[in-house]
Amino acid sequence: MQAVVRKFSHIIYFLAAQLLLPPGLWAKASHAAGVPPGRLKVAVVELYDGKVKPDTVEKVADTLRDELSRQSGFEVLPKPATYAFFESSPNLSGAGGDTLGLNRYLDQAKEFYKTFNFKEGIALLESTTQGYRSAKGALTDPFLLTDAYLMLGNIHLGNNDSKRAQEAFHEAVRLDPEREITELQYPPKTVALFQKSRVEFLKKAKSASLEIQSSPAKAEVTLNGNPKGTTPLKLERWTVGEHFVILRAPGYKPQAMKLNLKPEGLREKLSLEKVSDPSLNRHGLTVASLSDVDEQVRLGGAVGKSLRLDKVILVSVEEIGWNNKISARMIDIKYQASHKNQSVEVLDLPKDTRSASNHIAKDLNEAARVDLAKDPKKYADSDVIVIGTKKKKSFWKSPWLWGLVGVAVAGGATGALLLGKGGGGGASDNGATVSISGSSGRAP
Repeated sequence: MQAVVRKFSHIIYFLAAQLLLPPGLWAKASHAAGVPPGRLKVAVVELYDGKVKPDTVEKVADTLRDELSRQSGFEVLPKPATYAFFESSPNLSGAGGDTLGLNRYLDQAKEFYKTFNFKEGIALLESTTQGYRSAKGALTDPFLLTDAYLMLGNIHLGNNDSKRAQEAFHEAVRLDPEREITELQYPPKTVALFQKSRVEFLKKAKSASLEIQSSPAKAEVTLNGNPKGTTPLKLERWTVGEHFVILRAPGYKPQAMKLNLKPEGLREKLSLEKVSDPSLNRHGLTVASLSDVDEQVRLGGAVGKSLRLDKVILVSVEEIGWNNKISARMIDIKYQASHKNQSVEVLDLPKDTRSASNHIAKDLNEAARVDLAKDPKKYADSDVIVIGTKKKKSFWKSPWLWGLVGVAVAGGATGALLLGKGGGGGASDNGATVSISGSSGRAP
């Protein structure tokens, strides 16, 4: 029995530390990372399907950002920061674009570790890092390469293989000699071995000056998955060997390259290409169909991973008869899954946008605290709430008029179809301000 306890003490401590650590320490760690304690970092992202004017979706998203910022549970990424991300990530904007999804394998490896599946976790991380490094041409995916080697070392240590753990830690230090870890992130045994490995490696490692410039300047630099500032960037003492650089700037396509730092040092200048296709410079995500939840989870998860968010809220607008339906789908980044879709049918845009956004924001604030671990792959949608006073339609736009025309032309078949589409919304022409056609659809 004691042998079993010793074997699994590493993972037991890791799990216990996350569950039992005093809340004050977690609060300090969150505050140090720039996130107010107890609040979730979220971004509101416009979701387009090409059927509604982009300006309409943008105005709805603006209002929802404002309403969400009033909720106690959220820290909302400002609109300029959200748009800057999409301007520097054109491949992500279009339907079917790159998803920046390599980091999901790192998350899967962590789950393998927590469930004692050490061999599966090791195999997954080794194949992912190898594939990333051997890819033809540098990838613009901001893969957390240093973190992958840190977790690989942690899993090797959990598997009682300290030699291979040290090898992984040595590579993590080579990729980022400035990196430190704490017991808030890893078990004491892992932290101790990493610190020892770091000291040993840096004593023997060769270092050189690395300078990165760009045209235009002030491009954000990601080095081996770690943000390092903006260009021009100069690192006086950096470990020699292979490194992976990604540059991003608003209005330009991301530029990536592999570089080999030698003892004599290296100076590189990269020229970024302007985004020429306006459709690629859209400040949001494009999907073929708003009903494709898997695609939304994939794209929203990619945005959240890259921006290191807790949730991403995808906002869309659909035309329903003569009215509009506003929907907000909240993607959980940890589980790569969707909360229940929050939808409100609005009878008068933009007049009723504020009341609709207020209702959605409250429901999202409540749903955000739901743990999706029990059923992370269930995408359940809510009923629709109807808000506002129906617009008065001109005589020539009346569905009744064209229904009668259809009856005359097609013997009733066309008329029946058009009458079925009607004005909709569950309210009369002089209807109440708010009418309910379903439940609020709170998350399970």
